[in-house]
Amino acid sequence: MKVFQDQMTGMMSLHLSPTAYVTEQFVNKVIEFDHGRFLAAVWDSSKYILIDHEQEKLGKNIMHPMATTMQARCWGMQKVPGFSFSKMPFVLCRDNTGIVLVDVRNSIAYMFAKAPIKANLFGHGDILKVVHVDVNVPGGGQAKLL
Repeated sequence: MKVFQDQMTGMMSLHLSPTAYVTEQFVNKVIEFDHGRFLAAVWDSSKYILIDHEQEKLGKNIMHPMATTMQARCWGMQKVPGFSFSKMPFVLCRDNTGIVLVDVRNSIAYMFAKAPIKANLFGHGDILKVVHVDVNVPGGGQAKLL
């Protein structure tokens, strides 16, 4: 474990690795979806950042599907059951707009279910709340999330 101190702000942080990723944005949620590969949610700009720790670099930015209409704020992230980077590369993200399905292999995000939350839940821990809502299914059908 290493202690780092920002020389300009004096802020200190603990790291398990000597490699740190610096961004000018506030990253509030991070999930390791594959060994050394991370998806980070940016709190104030409606996007996700892919991080490849093995190559020690920030990857592509993935825009939230509703980024042009509202500011999305992620409160929880979870890999889908049966996650596989090659066969099922999806991470579910719960935010104030609903549930977003992020394809980490192809770097794209889909609006899976609109289920807005109006309360500010920042600081209340990981929240991946799935609500009862009708969801449009490709091919014209509907499904019920429980």
